[in-house]
Amino acid sequence: MQIVVMSMEDVEHGEIAGMQTRQPNSLFAVISIRDLGARHVFVITQRAKQTFGVLRLDYDDDEFGPKAITPAQAKETADFIRQAASAGVDVLCCHCKAGVSRSAATAAAAAEILGQNNDEFFKDPYFLNILVYTSILKAAGKTPKRGAYDRVVNLEDDEQ
Repeated sequence: MQIVVMSMEDVEHGEIAGMQTRQPNSLFAVISIRDLGARHVFVITQRAKQTFGVLRLDYDDDEFGPKAITPAQAKETADFIRQAASAGVDVLCCHCKAGVSRSAATAAAAAEILGQNNDEFFKDPYFLNILVYTSILKAAGKTPKRGAYDRVVNLEDDEQ
């Protein structure tokens, strides 16, 4: 499965619809993340038959506190990724407001869940939200693979 990270602006300007036009035989899934209380993102798709589904989630780009991703949202995300894979989805589009933190973390976790390499999501221009990344993996019953640990700071270890 191809995993793509984009910003809210990209999605609302029709980037997914454009990809569907360029890949007419591909099935798409979208994970749409918005800030709590923000307006709904208008996810533009070209063809309904090419769209497996859109998972809409509301949480802030926060690694601590009440506005961060919840365990229930992490499980919903992990389940959606697995369902999309089982349905034969070809392209998973993950987006958040800027397309660099929550969406990249979701994409990195999705790649691990699917047994794919996720190194690209740990490089510029991305800056992963580590809570999102680890929460989705935990909900899927997985832990970060070798290589991911090089970029993940364990805050509990730093406090000791």
